[in-house]
Amino acid sequence: MLHLLPTTASGPNADVNISTNGSDNALLPAKLCIALSGGADSTFLLYMLNLMLENGYDSRIDIAAAIVDHGLRPESSIEAEAVKAYVQDRLSINEDKVVILRWIGDKPKSNIHAIARRARYKLLAEFCRKNEILHLLTGHQQDDQAETVLLRIARGSGIAGLTGIGEVVALNDPAVLNGDAAASMDSFIKHYRPTTTRLIRPLLTFTREEIENTLNSEGIAYVMDPSNSNERFDRVKTRQMLRQWHMIEPQIPARLSLLAKNATRCENFLQKCLQEAENRICQFPPNGTALINMADFLNLHEELALRLLRCVIQRIGSKGNSGMVTTIPRLRSLERLHGIIQKFARRMDDSPPRLCVTLGGCIFSSCKSAYSIVVRREITR
Repeated sequence: MLHLLPTTASGPNADVNISTNGSDNALLPAKLCIALSGGADSTFLLYMLNLMLENGYDSRIDIAAAIVDHGLRPESSIEAEAVKAYVQDRLSINEDKVVILRWIGDKPKSNIHAIARRARYKLLAEFCRKNEILHLLTGHQQDDQAETVLLRIARGSGIAGLTGIGEVVALNDPAVLNGDAAASMDSFIKHYRPTTTRLIRPLLTFTREEIENTLNSEGIAYVMDPSNSNERFDRVKTRQMLRQWHMIEPQIPARLSLLAKNATRCENFLQKCLQEAENRICQFPPNGTALINMADFLNLHEELALRLLRCVIQRIGSKGNSGMVTTIPRLRSLERLHGIIQKFARRMDDSPPRLCVTLGGCIFSSCKSAYSIVVRREITR
């Protein structure tokens, strides 16, 4: 059975489960777009969906495939055209249903993967918006999830990072458009609107080996991206490490995926606690500032206090109404700010000091009469 979402999905997600048995309660959106690279994962996803339609699932379903040509190699344009021609011929996809989106402009010299990923999501988001497509599917699978979690561990990530690749995210989530594959269900709900395109990863329970074996047995060709073997990239090094571990413990990808699932449950709980704390402790007047009740803030667990500070900075320090922050403060900076506020509070009753700290485009200052912290956007020239 192939699911576009976990079978436990509810709310706005409940109508997008699909299965290969054609049952009446398996619903599929009328319009879908598959992010097609020509690699094994996205080719398998397109093949499976096309197979369902060929077996009489529902002829009204409209599937488009979008190929992003990053233009990072001289031959990339030819390869994109070749992928388009192949899926039209081998999978009988109509010519007008396969499009090539080209990344135009200067290309990066460093941090190539991350910048290319941002460009790819922005191109796909724009394509879906123009064509009123509310469901974008990508071929991320279990090994991708394991690699992501391991990379986050190596970089010292917290719970949020260990959630790995989100099964369902809102494509208008700034974190997603900035190339962050991970997002909690709370983030999805926060950014979801009826016209929001959902980014869905239905293959997270499939392994790379299962996918490639299926394609090979069906005689379906797929592209091998040379960058996937380039050891300049951290993900490639991580993939090779996982292959070595796999020989010792075959279940390591599944265990890391389970870690991501458990971390997601914890993250969703922490986000719920954070929202309750924000509603209780913070006020957001129309003048674009924030007021944080000092006494209640000091009683928060450190984890929630740090998350609340980051949340306020993201909200107040944003540029205009875009919701984008110039720089999201690192944990060390948030911990330093938290310590300054605690030290300030301990001295308030003796000789009233003045709090004035700048972080993330925000100024944190004291308001003794209301026993509050005032947060306002820093004015830059």
